[in-house]
Amino acid sequence: MAAPSTIETGSNTALFVKRPHEVEYQHFLTLPSFHGTEARVDNGVILFTRSRSLPNEPSVLQENYVLISPQNRRGDIYSYRSHIKFYENQIIHNGNLESAIRQVNSIIENTGGKRYKQIVTLGERAHKLFDLFSEDFSTLTDVDLTNYQTETIRLLEHVGLNPKRTLDEETRLAEQWLMKGSGGRDSGDRRNPLIARTALSASLRRARDLYLGIKPTLKKYTDIREELLKERIRDRSWFYEARERLRPNALPATAVFNPQKNVRNNGIEISMLQHLKNILRAPQVNPYRETGMEAAQYLDQILVFLDNDRRQEIVDRDLFAEAYQIVDSTFTNTNNAVVYPRPQNANNDR
Repeated sequence: MAAPSTIETGSNTALFVKRPHEVEYQHFLTLPSFHGTEARVDNGVILFTRSRSLPNEPSVLQENYVLISPQNRRGDIYSYRSHIKFYENQIIHNGNLESAIRQVNSIIENTGGKRYKQIVTLGERAHKLFDLFSEDFSTLTDVDLTNYQTETIRLLEHVGLNPKRTLDEETRLAEQWLMKGSGGRDSGDRRNPLIARTALSASLRRARDLYLGIKPTLKKYTDIREELLKERIRDRSWFYEARERLRPNALPATAVFNPQKNVRNNGIEISMLQHLKNILRAPQVNPYRETGMEAAQYLDQILVFLDNDRRQEIVDRDLFAEAYQIVDSTFTNTNNAVVYPRPQNANNDR
């Protein structure tokens, strides 16, 4: 398996890992890919590699590092070191989805300059609004929507963007779609989350294409970030649904879960519990994976008691409340996580 890297490997590059980390790196290569990216997933933890340059000193390299780039395993690469660049691959661990997004953001932000700042502002703003408009659009007021559009204009102006002055065709289209989607309305000035999300998605696709034209290095991390953000939207959507279904006045309030009532048919409730179990066990990354599985265990108990007509025990053990508390706590505690920071002090480092 080829060695993942932030750089393009070839005959003029050589990748190493520190000797104490060789076993860890080999284990990393066996882990499943995160949605087809170069990131890996290990029991809810996101891992990916980051490269840093190494000194052109054979004695140091041979003593402290292990060569991992396959194309350079043969021959004495040190004899041609004046023509070869040496890099160390470091494995970055992130046990939390939001922290993984911030880590990838940090790497990307240190890769480009003004052009990157403009493109990443477009992409992150589109992602943030798409996320916001996907959760519960009905709670947003007209004032909120106006403020979101005003904030979009401010962010674009801050990085020197204006669709009326932008010369690059793709950038201008990305700006125009973002502006169209930011207000949450259609061309008739009616509130329309579907049209808004479609416009934001179009802006996001164009912004992503622009990312990929800056540097090959960016492709790896923009791919990872895109999938991390998609994962976050999916996971939070599932947790939002579970939280709404598990509220005390929702599923727990149905007659099936009242021991004092004689109920003959509980098929709908059982199907709903099975569905909630499935979506709570669907997330791949912590904290949603870990807490989702924990909450699903309480639903397992409810199904067992329901199947054996032991409904009183469901009430006595407060199983619905336990599951709801876990889901609600996770959803609420991650609600304001900073995953869309605007890049600052960007430079042209590798």
